[in-house]
Amino acid sequence: MELKIFHMDRFANVLDQAMTIIRNCVPPKLSEIVRVMKPKKDNSGVVFDVWEDKVDSFLAYSEDYKEKNGGQFELTRCLNLPELEEEEDENGSQPGWRGGNEYGGKGFNSKY
Repeated sequence: MELKIFHMDRFANVLDQAMTIIRNCVPPKLSEIVRVMKPKKDNSGVVFDVWEDKVDSFLAYSEDYKEKNGGQFELTRCLNLPELEEEEDENGSQPGWRGGNEYGGKGFNSKY
């Protein structure tokens, strides 16, 4: 999936902002299945993995949220992978969301 964020908070990490949008749009059971989130190279959003059978649910919830709240984002099925940020942090790992949840999931691994 690809999440384009139209109005980035210049002080916020794109991964943090993306997860906030996702958690606001979809029920917790869906937001917990987000895996391997990576920032786009131009920092305009992220791409992330979800189970194929949940894509339509993500899209429906995001459209419903935007209709009710006027969201400043676009969530789409990622058909062509955009250029992704590939920088490594000081430990040699790449920044990104590794999935999981507050009950023992791996969470963020970010250089920010």
